[in-house]
Amino acid sequence: MASEDFRGLRALRQAAGAKFVRGIVLHDGDQTIPFERDLVSMPVGALWTL
Repeated sequence: MASEDFRGLRALRQAAGAKFVRGIVLHDGDQTIPFERDLVSMPVGALWTL
């Protein structure tokens, strides 16, 4: 995961202000990784386990 992968979510967070809850980037790994405030990367398989 690179900082650049969250560029669009950072812009959305800034535009949405207090309405922004969390930004998620999906990846093909097996771990959920917190990246920074309100941004996280999660395995795409997590979509089927929620």
